[in-house]
Amino acid sequence: MLGPINVSAVRQQHSRFLHGVATVIDDAANAGAAFGERYQGHHWKAPTGKLEQATKARVIRTRQGNRIILSNNSPYAHAQEYGSGLHASRGNRGKYPIVPRRASALRWVSGGQVHFSKRVMHPGVRATRFLFLKTEAAAAHQYNILRGRLDALVARS
Repeated sequence: MLGPINVSAVRQQHSRFLHGVATVIDDAANAGAAFGERYQGHHWKAPTGKLEQATKARVIRTRQGNRIILSNNSPYAHAQEYGSGLHASRGNRGKYPIVPRRASALRWVSGGQVHFSKRVMHPGVRATRFLFLKTEAAAAHQYNILRGRLDALVARS
């Protein structure tokens, strides 16, 4: 048979447990955002890394829970994420012209030969989905932290 229950002690312990859960959730969201911001596990090699460095992460707290937002304001981020030209997944599909801005002709070397042209048609770029991959990595990292820390918190209680 159980003895008398100290309701005040139970409330205090429950309050500490809820505070611990809230702390774990906030810490996991911040760690997930930081991980997503610096994640570079994509299938293509960024030539300069500037696109990766321009990615910013924010944690927004709402009544429904924390939300990690990854964004990139680079002028070419949209083309890298969704593709352009023939490879575009939305918007205007098709080749687009490249013309010289300051010279009378474009110049490039291909196969050891120098070529000139007043205009070329650019086929576009394939979508790399780098922000999507960063977001998936952030969510997985956050989940792993939550699972481990909440298991430890429950074991202590």
